[in-house]
Amino acid sequence: MAKPETGVANVFAVQILRSVAALSVCCVHFNALSLMIEGRRNDPLVLYPLACGVDLFFVISGFVMVYSSEHLFGAASGTGIFLARRLARIVPLYWVMSAIGIYADSTPFDMQSLIKSYLFIPYVTSSGAMYPLYGVGWTLNFEMFFYVIFAGALSLRRNAAVLLVSAILIGTVMAGRNISNLPAPVKFWSDPIILEFVFGMALATVYRYGVRVPRWFGVVLCIAGALAVWHGVPRQPPSGDRWAACGIPAAMIFAGLVLQPPLSQRLLLFSRLGDASYAMYLVHSIVLAAIFIYWPKSLHHWPKGLVLVLGMLITIALSVCIYRWFERPVTKFFRAAWHVSQRDFRVRSGA
Repeated sequence: MAKPETGVANVFAVQILRSVAALSVCCVHFNALSLMIEGRRNDPLVLYPLACGVDLFFVISGFVMVYSSEHLFGAASGTGIFLARRLARIVPLYWVMSAIGIYADSTPFDMQSLIKSYLFIPYVTSSGAMYPLYGVGWTLNFEMFFYVIFAGALSLRRNAAVLLVSAILIGTVMAGRNISNLPAPVKFWSDPIILEFVFGMALATVYRYGVRVPRWFGVVLCIAGALAVWHGVPRQPPSGDRWAACGIPAAMIFAGLVLQPPLSQRLLLFSRLGDASYAMYLVHSIVLAAIFIYWPKSLHHWPKGLVLVLGMLITIALSVCIYRWFERPVTKFFRAAWHVSQRDFRVRSGA
């Protein structure tokens, strides 16, 4: 059996993929905004396939949780350490951005919806949808569900834990498809999109065993995955079985980039954006809301393309600043307060 990898040589590739995923989601939402300010919100979205950036995020999450938890598997304190660092990483920024986003969008709420949104508990809205008050938080409802299950399995060795978590996720999907009248949260969590976490965990397992592919084959996997997304995903939601249409190509792209030889450090800019990818995902909705609000008041005097490009650049700049001056120090503060040391954090700051 191959010795587990201990270096972080191709974690650089994971950071690049984080930046690609975040930028992709931003692009599709800016595409939607472009149509909305023209009064054509029901038109097809040319860039809608880029929404698969969310699926890439889920594959990355499955990979990183396994990769960065190597020393926690089978450890008595593994569950507590894992949950502490996850909460320190995810919660503070999400709560702050949610408060700003709710205010910016003038989103109506009551105490129940506020509590459930902040605690990552899915609920049915008055329109029948299942979105938290800050819309982009729907992905975090899946992430937190995955984290809780993963944390519960950390008392086991790595392979057993991955198998158990995979079985629970697959079982949840099967329950959602075969059992009626499930509670709303369980119905939400049973979406097959959670299978993308399984893809990521499987790739982390083979990575740890030293499985690598030649660069040419990695490039072929990336191109094939990108083409499958671009030509296989409709230009307007719903997109059918998303786990297959987006999740499998996302896993192909991830495997193609991460399992090949280390990438050139000349791509360092994308790695830096990978650090700020979580902030970018959360803050871009606020930038979109600001443009939408001020478009009829003053921004319509400017060329639409220029406004959207500047909006994207502002999003990137804000995300980098938020990461550097809020997310990173706040995460470090809470980890120190909860006695989660840096050695408990093997993957770079995006983990």
